[in-house]
Amino acid sequence: MLTPLTNADRFDRSEGTLFSAVQSHTLPVEAASRGCGSWAQLILRWILANLAVICAIPASTRIEHLEDNMAAGATALPEPGAQWALVRMAGF
Repeated sequence: MLTPLTNADRFDRSEGTLFSAVQSHTLPVEAASRGCGSWAQLILRWILANLAVICAIPASTRIEHLEDNMAAGATALPEPGAQWALVRMAGF
């Protein structure tokens, strides 16, 4: 069984293509109930919730992006089983 993070490995995260794959889609309404106000927050919460992740360093070129990224960790992260809900919202 693949973990959500392993599923994301098919994307080249260093070039931002994981975000590019979803940014043109409307953020699902359910995302707010999971503590996500943007696609960036959804992706970061998904990554940070994986127990194998020690640190995530998102690229932020504008202060608004930095604030959005920081908000991703402002509330409790989803339990490992709940990560799949984030994956399904992103369509992976």
